[in-house]
Amino acid sequence: MSALRFLRRLLPAVALVALLFGGGSGVPALTGDLAGRISPPGTNDPGAVTTGAPGSGGSPEPAPTVSADGPAAPGLTAPPGAGSPPPPGDGPQFYVDAAGDDTASGTAAAPWRTLAAAVARVPAGATIRLGAGEFAATTISNPGIRLVGMGVETVISGGLIVRADGVSVSNATLTGQSRAYRGGVIVEGARDVAIRNSVIRGNPFGIHLLDAPGAHIEGNLVTDNGYGIEVHGATDGTLVSGNDIVDNDRRLDESRGAGGVNLYFTTGGIALRANRIEGNDEVAIELYAASDVTIEGNRLSGSNDLVETGTEDDRPCERLAITGNVLFAATPGDAGEERGIYLRCASDAQVAWNTFAHLDRFAIGLFSGSGGFNGPLRDVTIEHNVIAGGRAFSIDSVLPDSVSIDRDVISPCRTGQCPELGRQVAFVASRRAGTERWGQFRAWTGFEARGVFADPQFVDAASGDYSLRPGSPAAGFAGAFAGP
Repeated sequence: MSALRFLRRLLPAVALVALLFGGGSGVPALTGDLAGRISPPGTNDPGAVTTGAPGSGGSPEPAPTVSADGPAAPGLTAPPGAGSPPPPGDGPQFYVDAAGDDTASGTAAAPWRTLAAAVARVPAGATIRLGAGEFAATTISNPGIRLVGMGVETVISGGLIVRADGVSVSNATLTGQSRAYRGGVIVEGARDVAIRNSVIRGNPFGIHLLDAPGAHIEGNLVTDNGYGIEVHGATDGTLVSGNDIVDNDRRLDESRGAGGVNLYFTTGGIALRANRIEGNDEVAIELYAASDVTIEGNRLSGSNDLVETGTEDDRPCERLAITGNVLFAATPGDAGEERGIYLRCASDAQVAWNTFAHLDRFAIGLFSGSGGFNGPLRDVTIEHNVIAGGRAFSIDSVLPDSVSIDRDVISPCRTGQCPELGRQVAFVASRRAGTERWGQFRAWTGFEARGVFADPQFVDAASGDYSLRPGSPAAGFAGAFAGP
């Protein structure tokens, strides 16, 4: 399944279906829960997480700090006044309104009618304020433009393109992209672009970054797209933080789509922090030949693969940090396909201080090899994780000595309705068998010499609260909630 999904990525778009979604006008307004998801500027928090450095001798170390309710996406529950425009910026202010006129002057009293007219006339650094209504998308080529809507009532339809540095888009709904493999927002070859406090829905890709280093994607609701966020090329300094990336289940073709975040041949540093990435059918976060990636403090559920790496042609998957996340089954005990983190290539990588709960197939899978979208695993450290209610590991190849697995708290499913393989500690390919015995797993692999085989004592796993009760054996030692 995953290999086929990767293969389709290599085919030119022109060889695939030309049109995937109906475009045109008449985009329905958001109502109900979606209508309340845009936050006012200033409420977003990038959600930085501090992770403890690997220690020695099993001594407790500082753990990532996340709330007891999980690393929720900040700023996504709108307080009174959500969607109100931010205060004026330093540049000149111009206005666009559905009742305006493109021959007007663009003032508040005499607004323009179309976004294209505004973009063609305003200087670099100007603010364009969009009123309620639907506006055809256009291309922004002037640097520093601030495009500010009124919230869900402001709809930009057809695929907004940004090709200038320092542009920001906020408080709008971006939808209706009708071209295959394109985004509701497309950032091409531009630095330091910000997409904030908006709803991005109903597109092949929700947000599409192409060689767009320094982008900030913050406080958005990204839903009902093929992929929520697709990132290609240069990413240095990019931050994806505090977003709800949920229910992106559209199929782009027979093997692509239904994904949350896809990092594809990316170079430079990118961080995914404090996002809620749930209900994206195929994959929550996919890394394909991606390096310098931080995945920190996110809440992941409801996908066949919650994090998956892959590569081709010996391209590196280097310097990966997956820390402080909560990864859990959407329907615990159901005979599903949810897997946690599957590393098929990784070098200089850390998987630490995460909490895994009730996953169907495994919490962490590892394969070191070549071909079939696999690459080597080298200098990989897996430690201080809590893994409960399901099989902890699927070790699908012989691993090099530089892969370390230790100091985790592990509790396979022992009572009640368990996942199909949930009673096992691990599957080990070199033994061609799985085992439910902790001691046997240690003897087979040499891993987890300082690990703990015990119930981590979640506060209320049934309701999704994976914080730890007082006296938990994981307190100060393992998992996303181990800190004081």
